[in-house]
Amino acid sequence: MGFEDAFRGRLAEAVRAAGGPTAIAERSGVPKTTITNWTSGSAEPKIRSLTAVAQACGVSIDWLVGHSDPISGVSESSDSVNDFSFIRRYDVRASAGPGAIVPFDDLNGTSRFVAFRTEWLHRIGVNPGGAEVLIAVGDSMEPTIRDGDLLLIDRSFDRITAEGIYVLVLAERVLVKRIVLRRDGSAILRSDSDHVPDETVPAHEVEELRVEGRVRWFGRTI
Repeated sequence: MGFEDAFRGRLAEAVRAAGGPTAIAERSGVPKTTITNWTSGSAEPKIRSLTAVAQACGVSIDWLVGHSDPISGVSESSDSVNDFSFIRRYDVRASAGPGAIVPFDDLNGTSRFVAFRTEWLHRIGVNPGGAEVLIAVGDSMEPTIRDGDLLLIDRSFDRITAEGIYVLVLAERVLVKRIVLRRDGSAILRSDSDHVPDETVPAHEVEELRVEGRVRWFGRTI
């Protein structure tokens, strides 16, 4: 396989694994038709546009041209890029404490994505196209979730359908809370820490809760 064929193959793999041409076009600002022309070989990319697409896919240009492995330790020799979904890590932190919208420090390049095995995501019922990664801030959800933990959010949950840990927005605060449903239709917003009191949401206000997603996984460095 020649260099051009290998490049187009890697680019097509990265675009497919990161959500497809439409999603990459939205993230990168490069038109969908341009991206598909690159993968088909009918057009050659310019470096500025290719850089934007590579960042949106969560891979480096070095990897696209065959000089390095993709992000998060994924190596072609052991795992195909197709085995992984690159979930966007957003520039907002979900507070597990008092609650605040906190911008991330400047993120660049491949650090904007976290790679998860696609098969594992499907096994736990998460559609990769509707998932996001946030960072928890604060200690109110300890010992379950700690300050600095990565949170995998399933954005298909836009309302409370079952008990679990959710990301909510209340009064411009992004919060992580355990939701406990009561028989009268009300809900309790609970922190796992003993020093944070429960909040009760009346039944007639539960539907008004702004639910951003359900936490399906968290991870941390030890």
